Amino acid sequence: MQKMANPDRYKTLLYSVLFKARQMGEYAPGTDMALACYQILEVATSEAEAYGIDLAELSLAGFDPADLLKVPPKKVAS
Repeated sequence: MQKMANPDRYKTLLYSVLFKARQMGEYAPGTDMALACYQILEVATSEAEAYGIDLAELSLAGFDPADLLKVPPKKVAS
């Protein structure tokens, strides 16, 4: 059986993936990319809540993944 690596390394890896998913989703809200990021972040927040992990530890406190699905209003040319 393979020995598990340092748990801090896993935490850092997970944090990096979630940070990138949030960043990419916020960059292009309402797109297919944002949908993929939403799905990743929704699973992460649901699992964190189920395991009693504070979302602040993942820099997701107060963040609603569903916001990534909202299409921003188009700017009207004046």
